[in-house]
Amino acid sequence: MIEFDFKRFTGLIKYRFAINKKTWALQLAGIFGIAMVITAIVFVDINNKLFFEDFYQPFYVMLMLFSVAYVSSRSFSEYANTAKGFSYVMLPASSFEKFLVPALFSGILYFIIISVLYSLIALLTNVIWSVFYGFPIYFFNPFSESLINDTGILFMFYLVIQPVFLFGSIALRKQHFIITGIVFFIIFMVIAGIAMGYSSAAFGSTKYFSTTFDSNEDNTLKNYVIAGVFHLIMLSASYFKLKEREV
Repeated sequence: MIEFDFKRFTGLIKYRFAINKKTWALQLAGIFGIAMVITAIVFVDINNKLFFEDFYQPFYVMLMLFSVAYVSSRSFSEYANTAKGFSYVMLPASSFEKFLVPALFSGILYFIIISVLYSLIALLTNVIWSVFYGFPIYFFNPFSESLINDTGILFMFYLVIQPVFLFGSIALRKQHFIITGIVFFIIFMVIAGIAMGYSSAAFGSTKYFSTTFDSNEDNTLKNYVIAGVFHLIMLSASYFKLKEREV
């Protein structure tokens, strides 16, 4: 039976924020520092205005996928330590509430927050280097009309990656990020190989397999449904694995 109390839930959010705020602040400062170094190297070529305009999109994709994998793999790191794990189990909250907080922190809520923060960091670095080099100031908006399709595809991959690493955080005691990443990569390559082999045998080439990822409306909806179903299945598996660990 799922138990949920809003007061306990908000209290748990405040608790996790209190114990993680310094770490999150340092990580955010690190992202800004890396952005400053990279943009300083790239923007020194003042003639490359087109690259200046389009620079942030690939880094947004890489940051989002890498960071969600890392954050999700650390969601239940308390269980890697017996003392911390026991203390976390004893918190006055239900298993569902303990699961829901990190699931949200690394899930859709995280996607929105990081997108907004990244846009602000991109704007700030643009302003700083525009002052030095006289560039026009651009605002990176991943939800703009020109980028929304790419952001949608990124979110689809996000729906797959986040619950996988969340499950790894609960199921594994050590090296959550590395082991989960290796297993995920191997499984993905095996599935891709089987699909391509089937396509080649059935249609004489892998062309049909590649067209399943076309960006037309029907295929996009189908891919979202598949990603969404997979997301819910893995979240459910993670929740029941957490209940098993707490027994």
